[in-house]
Amino acid sequence: MLKLAFKLLLSILIIHQCLAEWKPCKKRNAEHCDSPEAIGDLNDSHKLVYYVSDPAEKRLARFELAPNDAASAKGIVEVRVDASQKRQTIFGFGGAFTDAVGINLNALNEQTRDALLGAYYDSEYGIGYTIGRVPIASCDFSTHAYSYLDTPNDFDLTTFALAKEDFELKIPYLHAAKKLVGEGLRLFASPWSAPAWMKNTGRMIGWGFLKGSVDDKYYRCYAHYLQRFFEEYSRHGVTFWGMTTENEPGAGGLSFWRWQAMYLSATTQREFAVKLLSPALKKSILFESAQKIYGTPEGVEAIDGIAVHWYAPSNYDKLEKTHNLRPDKFILASEACTGHRRSEHKPLLGDWSRGKEYAHDILNDLRNWVVGWTDWNLCLDLEGGPNLVRNFVDAPIIVNASAGEFYKQPMFYALAHFSRFVPRDSVVISSTLFTADGTKLPDKTLEEENGLRVLVLINPDQSLRNISVFDEVEGRRWTVPLAGDSIVTAVWKPKNAFDQDSFVCVCSAEHCDSPEAIGDLNDSHKLVYYVSDPADKRLARFELAPTANNAGTAKGIVEVRVDAAQKRQRIFGFGGAFTDAAGISLNALNEQTRDALLGAYYDPKIGIGYTIGPRANRQLRLLHPRLFVLGHAQRLRPHHFCIPYLHAVTKLVGEGLRLFATPWSAPGWMKNTSKMIGWGHLKGSGNMPSWAFQAMYLSATTQREFAVKLLSPILKQSPASKNLKIMAHDDQRHDVFEAAQKFYETPEGVEVIDGIAVHWYIPSTFDQLAKTHNLRPDKFILSTEACNGVSDNKPSLGDWTRGRAYAHDILNDLRNWVVGWTDWNLCLDLQGGPNLVRNFVDSPIIVNASAGEFYKQPMFYALAHFSRFVPRDSVVISSTLFSADLADKTLEKENVEHIAFQTPNGLRVLVLINPDQSLRNISVFDEVEGRRWTVPLAGDSIVTAVWKPKKALKE
Repeated sequence: MLKLAFKLLLSILIIHQCLAEWKPCKKRNAEHCDSPEAIGDLNDSHKLVYYVSDPAEKRLARFELAPNDAASAKGIVEVRVDASQKRQTIFGFGGAFTDAVGINLNALNEQTRDALLGAYYDSEYGIGYTIGRVPIASCDFSTHAYSYLDTPNDFDLTTFALAKEDFELKIPYLHAAKKLVGEGLRLFASPWSAPAWMKNTGRMIGWGFLKGSVDDKYYRCYAHYLQRFFEEYSRHGVTFWGMTTENEPGAGGLSFWRWQAMYLSATTQREFAVKLLSPALKKSILFESAQKIYGTPEGVEAIDGIAVHWYAPSNYDKLEKTHNLRPDKFILASEACTGHRRSEHKPLLGDWSRGKEYAHDILNDLRNWVVGWTDWNLCLDLEGGPNLVRNFVDAPIIVNASAGEFYKQPMFYALAHFSRFVPRDSVVISSTLFTADGTKLPDKTLEEENGLRVLVLINPDQSLRNISVFDEVEGRRWTVPLAGDSIVTAVWKPKNAFDQDSFVCVCSAEHCDSPEAIGDLNDSHKLVYYVSDPADKRLARFELAPTANNAGTAKGIVEVRVDAAQKRQRIFGFGGAFTDAAGISLNALNEQTRDALLGAYYDPKIGIGYTIGPRANRQLRLLHPRLFVLGHAQRLRPHHFCIPYLHAVTKLVGEGLRLFATPWSAPGWMKNTSKMIGWGHLKGSGNMPSWAFQAMYLSATTQREFAVKLLSPILKQSPASKNLKIMAHDDQRHDVFEAAQKFYETPEGVEVIDGIAVHWYIPSTFDQLAKTHNLRPDKFILSTEACNGVSDNKPSLGDWTRGRAYAHDILNDLRNWVVGWTDWNLCLDLQGGPNLVRNFVDSPIIVNASAGEFYKQPMFYALAHFSRFVPRDSVVISSTLFSADLADKTLEKENVEHIAFQTPNGLRVLVLINPDQSLRNISVFDEVEGRRWTVPLAGDSIVTAVWKPKKALKE
């Protein structure tokens, strides 16, 4: 995979035949003719919801079921679902943005166009598309053949230019899809042919191959041609996830081929990708091709996966063999359509058998390791075009331009049975057919596929089948009626499983868990350590006795040496934000459960040691652009959802609570835009467009001058604000050093600005923190905002990787002079809100209001590994990695992350993170004490170790 975010793929094909019999859904105006009914509340963990489509009239019709015990009924067929047996992760579903699609969209009015794209890509009423395929230049679904470099022998690409089709038929609709899907949209591109002058035939149409060999100027020019395509699209705001090296490369070797094609053998594809496209592009044909494509180490490195087409039926076994050849590479279905045979070159409106073909193919692809499924044209006209060689086919949506409407066909609903219910990052899990006597049925008796407790069933017979669905992990069973010739998608929520492979702790009025006390450490030989991992450990407590002093010299062991004599910054604390959204989520719970949630953070006995709360008036952060912040559209007042909870945590923490406040925008009338929402600046300065929620631009110099000349003098006039600490920046780390130079450029700035606030949304910029500290060691740096879920705009319940990201960031912030770490929202709802612009994110605690409970996530426990054991006024002390294998030299590239503290009551605390999957035995050596313990650091785990020195060093 290329660092530029490209994937290199490869190609193939599959189809069948049909009759018209099913009435399509007509769409004439901006109102949606139909959209799948929401799954609804599944917190009643006994409920199963299922959706049915059939040849009669059902289009994703929704039904509900309660569990039963019907497995013993005579002749019943049982599907056993086992979520403990996992296979591939799903990438997504989508379709192609051809010229023909753009022409048909242009033929509709704006509202109907929007409705058509929304039927696929809208996250609320659409069917869940997140993938788009884009032809590079023309294909057969264009009105004429064109390239971007028609001037012969222009090897320097001086005349390269996108075509009008890109600007009129593709780019506008790619932007529209991006607006609907957001950052989750993944685009890949495919060329049909090089420019005519580069081919041996001198024509884009028909068979042919590139002149010369991979090592000469034609291939090199073609690689740069493809590169320029991506560069030009990027200039117009369209970025791609990947590309295939050629669409159906075998077709270019067929002398009878009628439209754009170009032959590339599997070996040539590999060499072209390795030598020229490198980590930027990819593509091929299947098992035999895969053997050649992955035949060299360079091919394995350059090519990320294989792309397949469906036009040669019933060869799913090749997919399994290809996966087994390279299990680390993905397989993506990149094209499919019906109606492609010469005898049926046209749409067949309402043909149920074509929908059934789609469902059959998607299901069997996904059962054989394919990670996603991409349809061909998103829409076509009534003839099945336009197409430059009249190669008309069918599409899930057909446009009737003269009537100003479009028709959703059975293929659309067949696709929706997967795409609507199986989002990206779902996982295919085991499902097996049995009879009541325990006999396993042949694979083809019934077709089924499932992922993340979603089961898709297809009944190819005409008779009704009652299917007993048994969840082996949960021990629950439902009987689902599967009508003849129907497709059913069943959805249920397991009692204790959530979105991801890790855990959440379900909590209500009584605390579901709290960290076990450290206990008596007066036995100075004892070390206590706490473990969290992706499996089931949540701050699990263990004890250790010292090991022999020579244990650190064992071959291969890694040693962490802690030296309390070397001290760094003093810790200010940890906390989270009291946003409107947090208050609304708290208000949705009963009083006892609310108290339990706040106590989980702030209660000194059972909580995780929070002592910071951003919102109110104890400290003030200066405003800066690019703030990442929630709001809420309802006109609620602070005393409904903010002040009561600030009083509640004050009661828990006492005088140790530290609150700070942050403005997002001045009142609208004070800004040049007259709006709080979006970009803008106080009248009289600045400019920063394209911001979706409340923000206001202040440059670093303006922040300083505002603080020095106005803010600080005014605040000091009031007893309520005269002692506030003023922090500047409150933005990303990557430019904090440059900003700090401006803040502290004048003596007045040094006097007025107490510290710098930073956010975490641009990773791996920790070096900027150390530089900022060294600029003014007398000033503090406080991390004031962080959250996960920014890119995919939602919580991911039980996602261990998000917890690990928190631990990594906190540890590296504190290693680089940050004095404390403040999370974003204390809690959010299941959607990751509320949020006035649907900018949903994740939170350490998610509230399920309808169930009257909340969920502590891995992020919560990752935070606790610091906040629970490192109270205010702890001091960061030296910790260094050594290895006997390196002759006592410091390890420069060791993966184990570490940081050590000495607490105000004299305890030593060491936090360790193991990002690898393998167990590491870590020798912990206290250099002042001369004692050693061997701490087991499991793969992908976080450990906090605590011990008491014989003689605590005085400050």
